[in-house]
Amino acid sequence: MSQPLAVRRRPPTVRRELKLQRAGDPRLWVAATIALVLAIGIPMATIWGLYGQGDENTLPLNQSTLEVTLATDGFLVRREQVYRAPVAGAVRRLVEEGHAVRVGTPVVDIGAAGGQADNLPTVAPALPATPLPLLRGDAGAAIDDLSVEIYQTARDLNDALGRGSGAEVARLQALLDTLAARQWDLARKAGAAPGPAPRPASPVRSAGGAVQVISDVAGLLTYQTDGLEEALNPDSIGSWKPSWFKRLTAPNPDRTGVGNTQSGAPVFKVADSLSLGLVTVVPRSAAPALADDDRVQLRIDEVPGRTVAARVTRHVVEGDELLLYLTASESPEELATLRRVRATLVFAIHNGKIAPRTAVDVRAGVQGVWVKQGDATHFKPVTVLGGNETRVALETDLPPGTRILKVAPQRKQ
Repeated sequence: MSQPLAVRRRPPTVRRELKLQRAGDPRLWVAATIALVLAIGIPMATIWGLYGQGDENTLPLNQSTLEVTLATDGFLVRREQVYRAPVAGAVRRLVEEGHAVRVGTPVVDIGAAGGQADNLPTVAPALPATPLPLLRGDAGAAIDDLSVEIYQTARDLNDALGRGSGAEVARLQALLDTLAARQWDLARKAGAAPGPAPRPASPVRSAGGAVQVISDVAGLLTYQTDGLEEALNPDSIGSWKPSWFKRLTAPNPDRTGVGNTQSGAPVFKVADSLSLGLVTVVPRSAAPALADDDRVQLRIDEVPGRTVAARVTRHVVEGDELLLYLTASESPEELATLRRVRATLVFAIHNGKIAPRTAVDVRAGVQGVWVKQGDATHFKPVTVLGGNETRVALETDLPPGTRILKVAPQRKQ
């Protein structure tokens, strides 16, 4: 009878030795780890010692751009003329809103309200028929002065038309023709006349029981008024100050030129499309020292991605407040029907190494920062290019990444 085969087993000691050989000797791992730490740690410690430890009292200097800005609310200011209906009746628009109109452009028809066509008042266009170019020097200043006078005369003419004062309308129309001809002659002598000499205006006869209301200034057309056209007249900036600004009422937008209108009611408005103003009041301490003609950039929230170059035309300090009136030579069409806007004023843009204002120290009349190297610090002179309330841009030969003290050390008494 055969015996069962015996199963041969390895001794436990042999199995443990094989496992140790596969996994490796732990003592070899410990030695290798120590060698790796020493190989990497010593150079890193040397570099770390050169620029100082990254503790909470230091930060690295990095090249960047710093803008000095101030966010504020303000009112848009334009040279605007509101046209009122000389008669009551149904209004028919002849020009689409947002379009630029020239002098003499018929804008609306107003149907007669129970009157004979021959008895309806007429509205005459002002001249010239082509906007004059912008000029510099004495000729440009004289043309600008005449533009202001033409604008005011056109306003007076519009009011006279609303009152139905025939003699006053004739006088103002003749004055308007004279001023326009004089302005064109100045442009011709300066070599910038835009076309043939203006011709005297002819009254627009009412036809079919309707009267046309014609623009006597060039600009951007809108059928919305807000009741602030008179208050925000750029020709009266001499009286503007912070307390005046606070008395401004909120805009009250009113769509005009639709349906029936009453005599004397607004029917459309024409705004100067070659210039734009912003008036605002800010804390005196929040703005840098400014003077008239200083340059400022405008970013208006309602026109994202657009920056408008402007200048300080008037600044008035009253107590702790500062009124700023900024003007620009361009007026984005998106702002045609807006009055109150949210804007960011960009006073300066600096490129340099950015640091906290608290990091800048003055020693022996020299501005500088404290550089951290290991456990020691030393004073390094720098040039402060500018900054805001919390940060400054520095001009320095310190390499990027150099660590400086966030707060300059106090001097020993």
